[in-house]
Amino acid sequence: MKNKRLQFTGILLSGILLFCACNEENKPAETEFDKHSFTKEGEIYIVNTEKDTLKHLEVEVAKTAQEQATGLMFRRTMKENRGMIFVYSTERPRYFYMKNTFTPLDLIYVNGENKIVEFNENATPLSEETLPNNIPSQYVLEVNGGKVSEWGLQLNDSLIMHLEE
Repeated sequence: MKNKRLQFTGILLSGILLFCACNEENKPAETEFDKHSFTKEGEIYIVNTEKDTLKHLEVEVAKTAQEQATGLMFRRTMKENRGMIFVYSTERPRYFYMKNTFTPLDLIYVNGENKIVEFNENATPLSEETLPNNIPSQYVLEVNGGKVSEWGLQLNDSLIMHLEE
């Protein structure tokens, strides 16, 4: 009987130790991929020159230098109705690259009057090649690659933005 109690006590202690080993302190370290999940910070309607809505998107907003430097890096996927809008205080040519960005993206350049002025379509994932635009823009909208063509977007289409402050 004493051996069975010792056996049971040993099993019980092993279970307690195993349970304790699985607590928060022993969780694997958070990776860059874990830190970057979608947070809705606004909505954008893309409309054509006749004011017909071509697409409605939920967006994240990149306003700070850090948010703009990181962009959609480390994301493995993005739903079709989502994107990221980069908001700048002035209009000027913008330069982007796809470092640490795992999905192809379309970049939509928008001037201060919210009109689309240029595109970079299907940017190559993980490329550090510069993606310049030649026409000054104040906003840049990033969406999944191929969407500019799929949605039939054209120069002079507009964005109607409802962004959190």
